[in-house]
Formats: sequence, C-alpha cells, structure tokens
Amino acid sequence: MRTFAKPILPILAAAACLSCEDGNGYREPEFLSERTAGFELIGEPLPMSSIGDIHIYGDCILVCGHDTVSGNTFHVYSKESGERLMSSIQFGGAPGRTYTGYEMTTFMKGTMSYMDRLDNKVLRFSVDDMLREDVPTVSQSMIVRPWSNTLIWDFGERYLYLNNTYTDSLSGTSRLELYDKSLGRIVSASDIRPIENPYLGECVYSTVSGDVSPDGSKAVFGTWRGAILETYSIRDSIRLISLNRYIEPLVKILLRHNHRSHHYEHMEQSRLGFRDIFAGNDRIYTAYDGINKVKYMPEDAPMFTRVAVFGWDGQPIELISTGMEIGRLCCDEKENTVYAVTKDRDGRLRLGRLQL
Repeated sequence: MRTFAKPILPILAAAACLSCEDGNGYREPEFLSERTAGFELIGEPLPMSSIGDIHIYGDCILVCGHDTVSGNTFHVYSKESGERLMSSIQFGGAPGRTYTGYEMTTFMKGTMSYMDRLDNKVLRFSVDDMLREDVPTVSQSMIVRPWSNTLIWDFGERYLYLNNTYTDSLSGTSRLELYDKSLGRIVSASDIRPIENPYLGECVYSTVSGDVSPDGSKAVFGTWRGAILETYSIRDSIRLISLNRYIEPLVKILLRHNHRSHHYEHMEQSRLGFRDIFAGNDRIYTAYDGINKVKYMPEDAPMFTRVAVFGWDGQPIELISTGMEIGRLCCDEKENTVYAVTKDRDGRLRLGRLQL
C-alpha cells in the first residue's frame, strides 16, 4: 500500500537536485514518489546455494542458480503458483554443462545464453525446447573476450563487453565494446570513465551490475560501491545517454609497490549502491540500498531492501521500501510487476512479486 507520494514539477525537481549536489558532483537521487510495500512470496523456498539471474518468459519465471542437490543450474517456475516445472543444465565442465554460466546470462527472443567466464564458453538453448523436449538441444561455442572483461552479453551476431580498463591504458582495449562475431572485430567502442582516479575507478568497477534491454537497443550499468548509474544506446553503435553520480564511492587506495599491486579500504561513510539491475524497454529496475555502510554490515541486517526505478535518462522515478533483502530482480512491464529472489524471515531464498 502506498504510504506517501511526492510529485515534483520538473523545475522544482531540478532545483532539488542542484541543492543536494556535493562538491564532487554527486547528488542524492530525488525520486518522484516513494512508498512502502512488501513482496508477496510465491511457492516454497528455493533449493539453491546461489542465484545468478532471473528472467520472465510468458507465464514462467526463469531462475539461473546452482542447486547443489540436483546439480542443475537452469530452473523454470510457474509465475502464478511458484511451482518448479523443470530444471536442467548440469554444473560442471563437460560439454553441455557449465561452471559459472548461470551467473552471467543473456535472454532474448526465447533463447538463453550462459556466458561461462571460467571456461570461456557460451551455452545457448531455447526455453521452449527445454519445456517441450526430454533431451533439448544445447549448443556450445568458445567466447572471444578481453582479459580485463567484467561483464558480457550475447546478442547472437554480437557481444557487448564491459571491461575494467582503468589501470590498463596500454592494452588497446576500450571500457565498453561491441564485438561483431562474423567480422571478428570490435565495431564500436567507448572509453567514457565516470571516475577520474584510475585506481579508484578500477576498485569501484570491479563490482558492477548491468543489463541490456530486451530489444537489445540500450544498456545500463550501476556500481555496488557508492551509486553511479550509466545508460547507453547500443543499437548500431555505443552512445552515452546519461551519466548520473548519486552517491560517492568513498574508498581509500592502499598501494603495495613491492608486489606491483594495489589494495583498498572503505572509509567510514562509504555506502552501498546497486546490487542488481534489470533493464526494461521502458524503465530501469534496481535492487538498491543507499543507506547501509560498507564497513558496518551486520550479518543479520537486511541490505538492498529497496526497489528503485529509473528512466533511461537517469531520472529517479520511484523508490519502494520492501523491508526484505533483494538478491536478484526482473520486471514484467506488461503486468507492471517486479519479480525477485528475496529472503524470508528465516533467511531462506524465496521468489516474490511486487505490483508497481
């Protein structure tokens, strides 16, 4: 139930943002509306040790996570009842299996891609075939990717790379790249860097979330340390749409020259930003914190309990406080409903839904 809303006229919204900007160019997000609403839990607890991603497909929720009992990493659940309908794709290194592919997935037009960055291979399969056939077809091929690659998406004919190249200016690798498989080369690149200090940038962007819109035209990235949100158009070439610095990542850089490596320490006021991001065609949906301090995270305290919705121009639209820790989320924009992997009071992983 909506507890309060605060519509803001565009001029007033701009003034509010300017008023809360700090000396380093960061400003707290001012949402057009805020409310409190809990997730409705669906089905039984999930029997998985870790969840990499979730997607919506018709009447189903696709959960990509490692079930240590069955060994399966791909699971289909009923959107209505939460009943598990099937599971497949075994954990492992043999053909048709995966080690980490469930952690980095692309789902477009009914086809799932598992990007296994440990084995440098991609598994592709049709979700319809998974639901219909006893032995579905799973194709496998090698991934060509830069050594500094952090995140990767498979578009069929192209890959999108997000690379952590802050301290690697001599490699010739750009921070964001579109790779054409048929041509075997990069066809578009961008080196926009939200953080000027290369060592701080390397630290912050070592833990980053991101997603690509279902139509493959836009991409979004958000930081775990602090809260920086970037949006890009990627349909034909990479073009920046918006760059929004909401919460400054407060990190102290510790250099160890004898090992030619550098280490980091969070400062007292360093706050958490984005844990997970889902890119819709219309809006961006995030598992957002913005409150908890990185250095003081008690084990029993829920983190990332808020759903923050943004426009593709970075405009903060809605903030929903759920009181429940959110691990992964996605949105059915036709239903106007967020689906998530959350935790219940006993700390068990559960599927939940939230009406927007």
